[in-house]
Amino acid sequence: MKTTYLFPFALCLFLLSCGKEIEHKTCVLQSSVETITGGDQNEVSGQYSSTYIFDSDNKLTQIREEVVGEGASAGTLITTTYSYDSEGRIAEATTSSTNHSQPSTKTFLYNSLGQVIERRITIMTDGTETEVSRTEYEYAAPQELKSSRLFLSGELFETHEYTYTDGLMTGVRVTYGPTQNSEQLKPYQIEISYDNKRYPYAALPALLATRLDFGFPHQHNIVGMKANYDDGSVKSFHTYSVAFTYSPEGYPVSSNQSYPRNNYVERNYSYTYACE
Repeated sequence: MKTTYLFPFALCLFLLSCGKEIEHKTCVLQSSVETITGGDQNEVSGQYSSTYIFDSDNKLTQIREEVVGEGASAGTLITTTYSYDSEGRIAEATTSSTNHSQPSTKTFLYNSLGQVIERRITIMTDGTETEVSRTEYEYAAPQELKSSRLFLSGELFETHEYTYTDGLMTGVRVTYGPTQNSEQLKPYQIEISYDNKRYPYAALPALLATRLDFGFPHQHNIVGMKANYDDGSVKSFHTYSVAFTYSPEGYPVSSNQSYPRNNYVERNYSYTYACE
């Protein structure tokens, strides 16, 4: 009889130990490659290799993106450098390029809850700072956006209104400012779907400040977006599907993003991580 009772007890211990072995590790993104293909021959039209640089405290300090391939921009290095405030939040992100384009700086303003309420993009021209754009954010909950408003040259250009389901952003309504009368700038609605895996930047929460739009707060990965104008017609640029492959830890290691209405265009990504 004792043996009868010992077996389920031993099985329980075995299952517990197995659970520890497959426990999810934390993985920090180290590098990524984006390849854009297009045309009837599926030719590569752009490829970008990014490396993520950390300080001794494992805080992200730079992203270095190199244009690779054979095009005119090949060899161009684009460097984004991050600075942090006393709370460990990204205060500024400055981007410069070896192709001599003007450096730009993103500046983030936070409220008392640690939420970004404003992002400004500026450039320096002959020692004078010029504002390129300003985006204002409102929240419906600590990790849910209510709306964002993009201003260009001081005028309202675009407004996004967000819908959430069980903590995931599932809808975005896009409208334009009263002075934007172009026929190309018609209101539209986006539907977003997700996988149940881990986001590549999950171990870098400070970077959420730089990703305050589609998918925020990025609990999982977007596997599809569908965009329609009010008359029901499809907005092609924001209609696509994404197929992922994943690491044993549940992070994407590769993805293929395709646009069904423009099936000659694809974006392919690969990712590498350091896990602990």
